[in-house]
Amino acid sequence: MRRKGSVDEIISINSVLRDTNYVFGDLAAIPTPEPPETKIIHINLSDKLHRIIFIEDAIDLKNNLHDHEDHILIFQNLPSEDITQIRIAFNLHPVIDSECSSVENNNRDNLMLFSDHFFFSINDLNASNNVEFPIAMKTIVYSNFLLIFCNEPLENAEDVLSMNLSNVDKADEISDSPRIGFCSEYIEIIFQKLIETIFKRMEMIVYSMEEEARICLRFSQNLSIEEQTDFLLRISMAKRKLIYLRNLVKPKIQLFTGLYRSDHVSAHFKHVLRSLQQKTISYYKRLDKSSSLLLSAETIYTGIADDERTKTSIKLNSIMNFFTFIAVIFIPLNFTVTAFGMNVAVPFQDESDLWPFYVIMGSSILFVLLSLIIMKIKPFLS
Repeated sequence: MRRKGSVDEIISINSVLRDTNYVFGDLAAIPTPEPPETKIIHINLSDKLHRIIFIEDAIDLKNNLHDHEDHILIFQNLPSEDITQIRIAFNLHPVIDSECSSVENNNRDNLMLFSDHFFFSINDLNASNNVEFPIAMKTIVYSNFLLIFCNEPLENAEDVLSMNLSNVDKADEISDSPRIGFCSEYIEIIFQKLIETIFKRMEMIVYSMEEEARICLRFSQNLSIEEQTDFLLRISMAKRKLIYLRNLVKPKIQLFTGLYRSDHVSAHFKHVLRSLQQKTISYYKRLDKSSSLLLSAETIYTGIADDERTKTSIKLNSIMNFFTFIAVIFIPLNFTVTAFGMNVAVPFQDESDLWPFYVIMGSSILFVLLSLIIMKIKPFLS
């Protein structure tokens, strides 16, 4: 009786990879059972066939490898104890236990070179392109097989594994140049395409960040009162995204440089890595440019807002001066009318002539004129 996942149970790459968010080639689809939450996917690049296997099958595969065959093992959500078994079976360094664990703190770009293989970890965007929570593709590259560890289906792998390797353009390899690295042709092509696909996704998000900064700069010059709050929120979110993008892009400069300087890849791949390194530097500079654009947008908005507040303050001061002018005129008159309107003894109440009235009115008018002259001289009244 055959065990599920045994070598005899071969199913098409296209069908199973579709169920696990991967697609491979144009092979006919064969119905497959629902894959478990923890998946180990074996891809035979030489035969272009694939299967979902158990941990025991992955260990047996290491002991039965043939030099002329190329294989990929994808470990998704693998428990720590299974990672340890794989590490022991493939004779890997003990540091792999911690580097390939599912702890989020391990999601970082890293490169470790060994005599017959190397460990390459690179952060990628998740399915929602959220730069705050990147996912890591942790790859161990041997001469004729790849070990890929991931916590969730990798978006970049879908594009790469959709290649029909039988139609791989030989221009991907420089046939006239001697191969310096120890990887086989297929393994290096797959590994190269995985990195390039991650790079394209990073490129996309860097360009979108620059476009967002340009939009913020353009809108900062013409904002209504209702739009100001949304603009400040948009600027804040863009700055936060920019911080995470810097953390995503900058480590890749050193990562590509380290692999480029090693002897573990071919001369052709070194040219690719050199190009990726230079592009990564340019993208990091683009992020600096985006930061400057956001700062300019914020400065323009602050300047316009300060100018509006100054104009409002001047207008309020003008209104207050007007009311002060009115008050200077009517307060003395109101005081005089109130004083002489009380039912108490006041000066001139027994006089029958009009001269007391003229004296009182003249004194009030003189007081008003003197107050206005003083306000003009100080000046309190513009």
